[in-house]
Formats: sequence, structure tokens, C-alpha cells
Amino acid sequence: MVGILSLILTLIGVYVAYLQLKRTPKLPINQQGEKATEKIGKYNATTNTDDLVVTKVKNNLPPRSSFIGRDKEKLRVFEGLTSAYPLVAIEGLGGMGKTSLAKEIAWSCVEKSKEQGEGIIPSFDSIVWVQDQDGKLTLNEILDTIARVLGYSYILHLPSDEKRLEINKQLQETPCLIIVDNFETINDIAIVDFVTRVPEPPSKVLITSRERLLRGAWAISIGKMEKEDAFALIRSEGKRLGLDALENADIGKLSALYEATGGNPLAIRLATGQIKDAGFSLNEVLKRLISADEGEIFSTMFERNWNYLLAGDDYSKRVLMAMTFFSTSASKEAIEAGSDVHHAYLRAAIKRLIELSLVDVSGELDEKLQRFQLHTLTKAFIRKEMEKVHEIGAAINERLIDYFLQCAEAWSDTYVDFRNVDRIEFERINLLEFAAAAYYLAIKHNNPHYCKIVVRYSQAMSAFLWGRGYWNDKIQLCERAVEAATLLGDNIALGKQLSLIGRIHLWRGNISAAQEYANKSKNAMKSIGDPKYMYIPIRLEAQIATQMGEYDIAELLLSDILQFAESSPGDDGRAATLIELGIVAERQAKFEIARERFAEALQIDEQFGTLEGQAVSLSHLANVAFSSGDNALAKQLFERGLTLAMSVDRLSTVGRCQIGLARIHIYSHNFQEAAILASAAKESFHRLGINEMTEESSQIASYAIAELNKSINEV
Repeated sequence: MVGILSLILTLIGVYVAYLQLKRTPKLPINQQGEKATEKIGKYNATTNTDDLVVTKVKNNLPPRSSFIGRDKEKLRVFEGLTSAYPLVAIEGLGGMGKTSLAKEIAWSCVEKSKEQGEGIIPSFDSIVWVQDQDGKLTLNEILDTIARVLGYSYILHLPSDEKRLEINKQLQETPCLIIVDNFETINDIAIVDFVTRVPEPPSKVLITSRERLLRGAWAISIGKMEKEDAFALIRSEGKRLGLDALENADIGKLSALYEATGGNPLAIRLATGQIKDAGFSLNEVLKRLISADEGEIFSTMFERNWNYLLAGDDYSKRVLMAMTFFSTSASKEAIEAGSDVHHAYLRAAIKRLIELSLVDVSGELDEKLQRFQLHTLTKAFIRKEMEKVHEIGAAINERLIDYFLQCAEAWSDTYVDFRNVDRIEFERINLLEFAAAAYYLAIKHNNPHYCKIVVRYSQAMSAFLWGRGYWNDKIQLCERAVEAATLLGDNIALGKQLSLIGRIHLWRGNISAAQEYANKSKNAMKSIGDPKYMYIPIRLEAQIATQMGEYDIAELLLSDILQFAESSPGDDGRAATLIELGIVAERQAKFEIARERFAEALQIDEQFGTLEGQAVSLSHLANVAFSSGDNALAKQLFERGLTLAMSVDRLSTVGRCQIGLARIHIYSHNFQEAAILASAAKESFHRLGINEMTEESSQIASYAIAELNKSINEV
């Protein structure tokens, strides 16, 4: 029994090591191959859980910022998260720091510290952050965000009821903390039902709210700061802003500011910002705060910032207005594009807004990696002001749509320049959101200009979304592009997008849906009258024929395509066509022909230096070697392919190499390694929604574990 338990712990530990490897940030180009090889070697060699590095928690948290005090409240939250209560609520007035406290709690859990004072910090595998904006958050958005953070992109395209069931299933299996910020503004009643029914254990929900809305929650009331903590905050702000008089202020002045702001941390920061920016004395600021009506402190302060401090400063106002369009954080380049404020003027505006505590900045030392964000109260006030100048907001939206389209198109080639994978991933949420904004303008106004932009977004992000397994996002972009292309009467774009949708359905085993899209694509291309465009639906038809075992038809179609395919990497070039022909030959046990096809594809990939293409070619070469009985060569090729596939996040190829290596270990009776790799393969295919391969991986893992148990019992 002890041996079995030890084995289970080992399997879990090694699998955790794999997940840690999968999430390791990308390295510079000249280090990728060497480091990836080093990592995969460690992964294959790991057998002792004592040697493992604890995995990072999957999360989509906002950047961490400095946090002062609130020790009692933190302890209460941790106690709630480790209690039997499935729901924990941080409640308090606006500006009291509910969001900051929730963020600090979440980052403490990410760090997996073991103790915080007398309280125990709970452990979660995933932490999901969602935030309501003006009552627009829906349950579907929450479910989609959870699916993305957990890595199960196939869930995104399920019907609503199935999606919720699948999310609940994952939450039952994986400890997850779901944080819902600004819960009091939510209008979708289905969200309330969902958060009160999240399966606990092992998952939990943490909400922030200005009101007590859920009586069954473990509630933490967050009021004014303790005096000592508030004094520390005031001095910290004085130091940050270079206000020696404030940093070194006596207790009397600190107490006066504390009382005037009601111990509200946001009010304290806004007050110190006014002292810095306008050169007001502390007494002048105190006088204005004291004269404000109860409950109107923020309106008073924001109005003074907007109408007095920022009067005549159109640059800072435009920066603030542009930042309201980002649901999360934004880079300086994106803010520049949206605000149309440039160079020194932009730097001065951002610096001023940070000093006024209207804009928060992440703590990155590298300025290129810094992200900027508005506080919720700031965003709400600025949006009210923008209602008076609707045309300015429309112009900002249009500029941001164009900016992110330029980014998507500049980074679209993820094959030759695999650094683009990281670039797109870093801005993926913004790219998808502004692609959606373009679609809204295109369809609402039947606007040809934005219809073209919708198509361009889909084309630019196609390779990234396909290779990284964001297939439901890809389908959504393609479906929007189909609608836009139809309005434009652009049958070339229409045929391409229909074919892309069909390909995903085919990989997921829905052959009838794939055939339907192939027919629609063919009809669109026929209307053009140019034979070269027919190869797009013909390629899909060849792939369908391969899946159906109609190899003669598939080979005939693909051979025809090969004559015209450009000698290039990517999903439509000669290398891809050779891979597809090799698969046809392999399935007919024509291993030498298959090997030649795959080897030629690899040569093209090496010629262009495409790591993603090389990973694909190596995985197929490895399959041929395994089928031919050369397990040693197959193992070598699979390991090389896995190294490269993981370095560029080509998820389907990662899974193919993992299951291939698992089969090899089964043959060599190394059942422990087989179980580890098959479990990892199951995870990869499950995330893609490829049910057949998920089931096969599961069967291999079960067989390997059964054989291990048998050997243990025999001993």
C-alpha cells in the first residue's frame, strides 16, 4: 500500500513539473533550443517528488502593487478561504481598498507561502479574476474566463448549459479560486446562482462588494484604515512623490489628513496627489475635503482633478479617456495609439496621472513591460465625462481597433518568427476585444470598412490561435469574418474562413460538420472562376478523405495541390502538404514513402528556421520510426519534437509527442514513465477537445498504472 501511495505521489509530482515547464516564460531566441532541451531532459529524468519545483498557479491576475496594512482583514479572508464556507465576501465603501485587498490575497496564494501570522494561506491550482464594469459582466464571460485560465479552450464553444456543467466538473477536480470584483454592480442574476453553487471543496469564490448581498457568505467588512497603517501610507506616498514635508510630517498633520479622508486609502492617495501636482498646501487640501458633503468625497476630488488640476491639460484628459476602453491593463504604446498623445507629451501626462493617483502602474523595472490601469472609481467618473463628448470616445475606439489590427498583422507570422507567439499572447485579450469592437461597428452600421477589418483580424490571428489551441476563439473570429465577407461579397475571404472552421471540426472528429463547411467553401470559390482558389476547399476535402480512410482520393487531391504549393512553412505551404501526404502513406503502412515526405517537410522547415514546423515534422517522423519498429530512433525524434513544440506552445504536437513517448515506454516496460506521459498527453488533447486522442491517452495511462500495480503486488 505504501508503494502504491508513493507511486501516485511521484506521478502527481512529475506531472506538476511538466505543468511548470509548460508555463515557463519564453527565453531569447539564442537560448530557446538549448534551454528547452535542458528542461525536457530534466522532465524525463524526474522521479523524486522531493526534487521538484512547485508549479506556478495558473492565473489571470492584475499586476501586483504595493500594499500596506490590513493585517486583520487579511487574516479574516484567509480564515474564510480555509473554512467550510464556499463563498467569501469583502465588503465596504468605495475606495476602501477592497480590490487591492482581494488582489493581495490572490497574489499571496500564488506565491504559495505557508503561513501569514497565525493564519494559513490556502493553496489553489488556479486563480481566476473577473471584474464587472457598469453591470455588463455576464455568466458566459465568467465561464469563458475560467476556461481560458484553466487552459480548456474547447469549453468556450459549448452551449451555455453544457459549458456550465463542464466548468463545474473542472472546479470539482481542480482547486480554483474565483474572484469577482465589483459584485454589487452585477445585473446578470445567473452569476449569483453560479457563485453560490461553485463546488466546494476544492474550489472557492471571493467577491468584493460595496453592499452585503449574499447572506450565506463568510463576510469581511473593510472600513477605514488603522491609524498607524494610514500614517505609513501617507508617508509612503510622500516618499513616492518626493514630498519631504509629507514624508516627515508630524503626527498632528498626519492625523488631520487621516480624519479628513475618513481613513479611506484612495482618498489619501488622491489628496497627496493634489498636494504634489498643484502645489497645494496640506491645509488647502484639508479644507476642501472637510467641506465636501458626506458620501461626496470622491466626486469632489475627481471633479477638482478634472475641472481644475487638468484644466487646459488636454493630453492628460485624452490619456484618461483612452484608458477607459481597456477592461484590464494597457501598454504605453496602446495608450499612445488610443489617446493620440505622443513622445514627451505622453510621458509627462502618464507621470502626472500616476502622481495624482488616477492611474496605477505595474511594478515592472523594464519600462517596455510596464502596464497601466485605472481605478474603478476613476473609470466610472471619466466615462460620465465622456458622455458629453461622444465623438472623442468614438475616435479613440477607432484608433485602438486600428492599432491592435496593426499589431495582429505585424505578429501574424508565428512560424518564421516564433517570438510573435509571446507578443500575441501578451496582448491576446486586447486583440480579441478590439476585434469584437470592429465586428460590432461592421454589423451595426453595415460598414464595409470595418467588415474588411473583421476579416483581417481573423486572418492575422489564424496561425497563432490554431497552433496554441485557442480553437474556439478561432472559430468565433472566423464566423464573424464569414458574416463580414458575406456583407462585402468577398467570396475569396468567405471561402477561406469557411475552410478554416471546417478544419477545426474535422480535428475534433465532427466529419459531417467539416464536410458541410468544405462544400460551402467550394461553392464560394467556384463563383470566383479562378482555379487557384479551389485548392483551399480541396485541401480540406483531402483531409476529410484521409480521416474517412479514402486514401486514394486523399492522395490524388494532395498530389495535385503539391504541384502548386509554395515552398514555404505554414499551414498551406509545401511543407504542410508533404506532411498530409506522409500521413496518407503512413496510414497505408507505406512507411518509406511516408518517411520521405516527412523528411522533405523537415528540410523546408529547417531551411526557413521554423521551430513550429520542425516540431510537427519530427513528431510525424517519429511515428513512422515507431511503426517501423525502430523505437530508439522514434524516442529520439519524439523528444526533439516535444522540446521544440513546448518552446513554441504547439499544443497538438506536444500531445502527439507525449503519447508517442508513452507508447515507447509501454513497449520497454517502463510503465511509470508511460503513465506520466500518457496523463500529460490526455491533458493536452482534452484542452483541444480532441475526444478520440483524449480517450486513447487515458487508456494508455490506465494500462500503465495497472501494470505498475501488478508488479508491486508481485513484489
